[in-house]
Amino acid sequence: MSLQTMGLMTISKLYLFGSPHLEQDEKPVELGRRKAKALLAYLAATNQRHNREALVAMFWPELDQRRGRADLSRTLSLLKKMLAPGLLETDRETVVLNVTGKPAEETALWVDTIQFQTVVSSAEQLEHPPDEEICDKCLCRFAEAAELYRADFLEGFTLPNSLAFDEWQFFQSESLRQTAAFVFEQLVQGYLQRNAPELAILYARRRLALDSLHEPAHRQLMQLYALADQRAAALRQYDECKRILRQELDVPPDAETIALYEAIKTKQFPAVPLPTIFKQPQPASPTSEPTVETEFDIFVGRERELAWLNDALNAARAGSGQILFVIGGSGRGKSALVQEFARRVQAVDPQLIVASGY
Repeated sequence: MSLQTMGLMTISKLYLFGSPHLEQDEKPVELGRRKAKALLAYLAATNQRHNREALVAMFWPELDQRRGRADLSRTLSLLKKMLAPGLLETDRETVVLNVTGKPAEETALWVDTIQFQTVVSSAEQLEHPPDEEICDKCLCRFAEAAELYRADFLEGFTLPNSLAFDEWQFFQSESLRQTAAFVFEQLVQGYLQRNAPELAILYARRRLALDSLHEPAHRQLMQLYALADQRAAALRQYDECKRILRQELDVPPDAETIALYEAIKTKQFPAVPLPTIFKQPQPASPTSEPTVETEFDIFVGRERELAWLNDALNAARAGSGQILFVIGGSGRGKSALVQEFARRVQAVDPQLIVASGY
């Protein structure tokens, strides 16, 4: 029996950080088909009205419009039975999901990613002098955002045979990761200002977990361990940084990292406030859909790797063509690196062809 038939009001929550799952009145709801989960996640995360033809093109690219629209209608019918009345609105041409980033309401679907973005935005909108420390109100809001970010966006979830969804999911995930990096950094700074390096270390470790190849994050954690009088842990962090860089990129640590290591090793590290090393990205509004123009703004600099790719391209132009493999663990930014390289090359060489395949 559907919720509509029962005529009950219910509180609905959708979690998109980690494996997607839906709860109603704190009880899990089984969505069944993978495509239904993907469609629900897309409608919720984009938070806007969508044309049916565009949805068919994204989720059923292998079908013609007639068959695709039929599959879309069946999937929407399934979702309507699972969701509380009024949350999913459809007509002959468009589809929209009524979502919220506020405390759970009966009239809207609460979505953790929307609330995450709303909380971060609200902290950013608080008025402070440029040089003022992070206030208690900001710290509480950033802590709430950090609590929401329990895993990467749709972590472990894939939708076979839909390249468009795969690309959207990747850039959505990267954008949220960059915002999470900013949140963790603000918490690090806030707890340092309150002379609580142990709490700062917790969030610095979470920041580093977002990108283990980001050397400044390793340095920050080394500094925090040293400030907390955990010198052995600071030295172990350097060894870990050195190991990861050698294993993943076959390069040594930067001179700045080595100098910090030597200062800590010889007990010459100064107990001075740490500089802010991450800046807040300019995320899209929770009510706007990602666009091609903003997708590359989230790229985290990999100038060394870009130089290697550029050298290979120059060699190919000189007649020494070759195949390159970009390898690394999940979430390491392989696709972002290739996309950024292609974008830069196409700016000066529009004949470059970019293609994808599985």
